[in-house]
Amino acid sequence: MKTYLRQFTLPVCLGLLAGSPASADLDGSQLLICSVSEVYECNLDDGCMDLSADTVEIPSMFRIDFGKGKITGRLDDGSERESLARHKETLENKLVMQGVEQGYEGERDGSAWSVTITQDTAEMALTASADETGFVFLGSCEIE
Repeated sequence: MKTYLRQFTLPVCLGLLAGSPASADLDGSQLLICSVSEVYECNLDDGCMDLSADTVEIPSMFRIDFGKGKITGRLDDGSERESLARHKETLENKLVMQGVEQGYEGERDGSAWSVTITQDTAEMALTASADETGFVFLGSCEIE
């Protein structure tokens, strides 16, 4: 059975890229490409489960434009995902963006998300919360 976080939108992924930019380079002024290496879904009934990006229907790679507060990515079926941050800032050597998604009309699938990228290691943690369910996506980013 597939778990769907369809409108959680975050293009959390566009591929697996190696290497980490230096902290001086990862200042949010350049486009980033990020890849997801681990996915977890947690809920009260089942606890936490180790999944994959395609299981929750998000891109396995995505682009982040910190300056514009935008995350974009493409699913395997070719459909595009885009999400705009409502808040972004640099905090304690981290790039932080947060947003919300309405979801599909007629469905109760809206969610809130937050992504944090550590500037000196380029490691990424993205979380999303929806009705009684939370998702954690871990990976890394590099300058595109």
